Amino acid sequence: MVADAIRAGYDYPGTFADALVPYAGRLGLRHGDGVGLLRWLLGLTGDPDTPRWIEETRAQISKGSDAKPSGVVSSVAGKATIP
Repeated sequence: MVADAIRAGYDYPGTFADALVPYAGRLGLRHGDGVGLLRWLLGLTGDPDTPRWIEETRAQISKGSDAKPSGVVSSVAGKATIP
């Protein structure tokens, strides 16, 4: 579901990583490692875009949580838009 949502542009990988932070420790990862948990979940899908999405997540985190990766489709009120 996460891979499908990212692929369709419903949300950014960094947004998922932020939301997963509280659950990383509970699932055996380092506490607060939302990126690691996202990588693990995407790894289960075998999606070939996983490395690119993880890199986008790291870039988004290094720029600040408000930064959005370029070229990613976002969804506003159910309508897809390109930033």
